[in-house]
Amino acid sequence: LNNESGMFTKRYIKSIAELVGDRSLLCASQHHHKLLRSRLINLFSKRSTALIVRHFDELVMDALSGWEHRGTVVLLTDLLQVC
Repeated sequence: LNNESGMFTKRYIKSIAELVGDRSLLCASQHHHKLLRSRLINLFSKRSTALIVRHFDELVMDALSGWEHRGTVVLLTDLLQVC
């Protein structure tokens, strides 16, 4: 998460840390975040990201079309099955 716009309060960031754990990249110091990001950024080329997004879109559309004919959808359970 990026707080350059100042929209994230410390309270919001603290609650995220409680959800994802204090060792998450989201909770890293600015210095460590930039260091890790610079080392990881090459793993995500435009081509590979586009392929991942296309595949994820297909998974979501397949899931949604299956939900259309069901009486009840339990979001947490069903969303975990998308991937």
